[in-house]
Amino acid sequence: MAKTNKSEKKKTIIKTTTGKVYNAIPALQELMREKLEAKAAYWLSKLYRKVATEYEDIEKQRNELVKEYALEQKPNESEKQTVKLDPKRKDEFQEKYQELMGIEIELDVKKIDWDSLVNIKMAAQDVLALDEFIEGLPK
Repeated sequence: MAKTNKSEKKKTIIKTTTGKVYNAIPALQELMREKLEAKAAYWLSKLYRKVATEYEDIEKQRNELVKEYALEQKPNESEKQTVKLDPKRKDEFQEKYQELMGIEIELDVKKIDWDSLVNIKMAAQDVLALDEFIEGLPK
């Protein structure tokens, strides 16, 4: 039987979905602007980097999906280019989008401790978006 070294740190894995990661970014960006104790700021920055990396991958896939289901449009120099989805393929797009946002992923990073955020004012929608990324959040 192999002995485990007590000094080895227990890995923290956050099990979540791509959709929750995608929705957490604005709340994490808001939280990153707040002044926190050094330890909390350190763990928040690590969490943010991991989530932001996943977000970038998700955003690339989402953009590819939008391109696939968009109507062909000629750019108009006087207007900001907007993408319009093909209404005939809307249901198919929604199905693929939900599939993309429902992928289960694991992030190897420590959650933020709720107690380190007690002096921070947060919108309720941000707390909801960060639910899976905060340890000790009152239920």
